Amino acid sequence: MKKNLLILGMLLMACFTFTSCSDDDDNNELRPTIKTDYYAYIVNAGNWNENNGDITGVKANTTGDAKTAWTVTNIYNTANGYGIGDAQDAAIIGDKIFVTSTTSSKVEVLDANGKVEKSIKLPNASPRYIAYDNDFAYVSAYDGKVYRFDAKTFEARGTVEVGAYAEGLSVSNGKLYVNISNYMMDGTGKKVAVVDLKTFTKTKDIEVELNPYSQSIAVGNKVFIVSNLDYTDNILQEINTTTDTKKNIGKATTIAYDRTSNSLVCVYAVYGKPEKRLFRYDIATGKETDLNDLSDMSSPSRVCVDPTTKAIVIVEDSYMTPCKLFIYNFLGKLEDNSISAGYGTQNVIFTR
Repeated sequence: MKKNLLILGMLLMACFTFTSCSDDDDNNELRPTIKTDYYAYIVNAGNWNENNGDITGVKANTTGDAKTAWTVTNIYNTANGYGIGDAQDAAIIGDKIFVTSTTSSKVEVLDANGKVEKSIKLPNASPRYIAYDNDFAYVSAYDGKVYRFDAKTFEARGTVEVGAYAEGLSVSNGKLYVNISNYMMDGTGKKVAVVDLKTFTKTKDIEVELNPYSQSIAVGNKVFIVSNLDYTDNILQEINTTTDTKKNIGKATTIAYDRTSNSLVCVYAVYGKPEKRLFRYDIATGKETDLNDLSDMSSPSRVCVDPTTKAIVIVEDSYMTPCKLFIYNFLGKLEDNSISAGYGTQNVIFTR
């Protein structure tokens, strides 16, 4: 694995420095313990009702072709002999891959090679996003519930009502924060539900900007969310999880946490607007630093950060062809745009 990471770093030719960071403990992220040669997994929802979603395994390219840093393989189909249907979100919890499928209304537990070890049907629930802590995995669902599972056995451990069309969620300060979206376009979806994890009961709603969606990142006693409003703009907000108060801090459409610099890597690219921007938001100071104008991309839809090499990975959205991945280094320099990810790419999750 170390060899693969070294090769990838060389191929990206990035100006990376490897230092230990005292801010690592401020992030609520738990490190995976999965044993695999895969460098990352790509989550693809696929096209509507076409059964072409997948979980893709990513390896550093060892062929010597400097134009392609990664090689990708559809591991779910290979391991199981059938398609996943759709894959909305995934998380590496311990040594397993935990996957939600919205249209298929199921949650699955995979081994490192994509083999299904457990398939949990949730009829009419439409599960969406995943968060977890040391004890449990939490899954939001369109039916207005959060489903709780044991993080080691993945047995069901109860549900809590949070509000219809729940989306992104995260854990902070002994609480679960769940975005309640404006899916019905009736103006009511403008809150984040708060669940006390000791009692697993909802305690309150925090009013936020209209239509909080998929983005929810916990860093210490803060949760960062993005509201899509009426889809003509996007607002980045911070929730103080000690006081459960919210403030607006800027504009972004998609965000990722970079634990090496205690910052958010942000993309601002509203559909139909010419402005596109890749920038870094320093959590301690609130300072924004521009990295790239993303002029080489037409439709950036999701940003992810490799916690080891500090590479920035942005998904180029497409509804007709497989999505592409654009890889930038820590400073925002484009290093590779040749990687085909899959249909309806939702996320890239790293194994280290």
